[in-house]
Amino acid sequence: MTKPFFDKQSAPTNPIWQSHIYSMAATQKLYPRTTIKRIVKAHTKKSVTKNVDVLIFLDYAVFLQTLMREAAIHAKQTGKSVVSARDLKKVTGLTLRKFKG
Repeated sequence: MTKPFFDKQSAPTNPIWQSHIYSMAATQKLYPRTTIKRIVKAHTKKSVTKNVDVLIFLDYAVFLQTLMREAAIHAKQTGKSVVSARDLKKVTGLTLRKFKG
């Protein structure tokens, strides 16, 4: 019989498990779920489902990632090594059009 991967007795002394224990205790919320639900419900005047806030947050994260990628491409094309606010402003319209529903 093989030894289980997680052994409760060795967890406190095992440095791998110690790092996971401390990182789990130090985590915090990425966004306020109830606030997002309340804002969406107020603006749409419709009821929202249980996990709609998660989908909104993921869409927001993908939007920011795409925006930064497009700004980095624009900065490289113009010969810059650093993304500036001007690069972000130039690609914001294009990125918003991509995400328009």
